[in-house]
Amino acid sequence: MKLKDAQFLQVLMTHRGYTVRSLADAVERQLRKKDRKATVSHSTIGHLRSGERRTAKPEVARAIEDVLNEPRGSLFSAEVSIIQRETSRKKVPA
Repeated sequence: MKLKDAQFLQVLMTHRGYTVRSLADAVERQLRKKDRKATVSHSTIGHLRSGERRTAKPEVARAIEDVLNEPRGSLFSAEVSIIQRETSRKKVPA
C-alpha cells in the first residue's frame, strides 16, 4: 500500500499524541490481535512519517489507519505493480 501524504501522517500523529515509538507499539498490538507473530519496526513508522519510505504492507497500513482512527483508504492507497515476470521459456529451434 502506498502512503498518500507523509505530512498528513505527521499531523495526525501529533494531533492524536503519538510519537514514532508509541505509534509503532500501538500498531504492533493491533497487528498481533490477528497474528501473534506480526511486527512493525519503529524505523518503518519513522520512515513513513518522514517520507523516506512510501509503502507498507497492507496489514500494516490498515493497522496504522485503525490506530489513528482514520477510515480505510484515507492514508494509504492500493499500489498496483506493472512489473511482469516471465513464467515459462519457449525453446527456440537451433
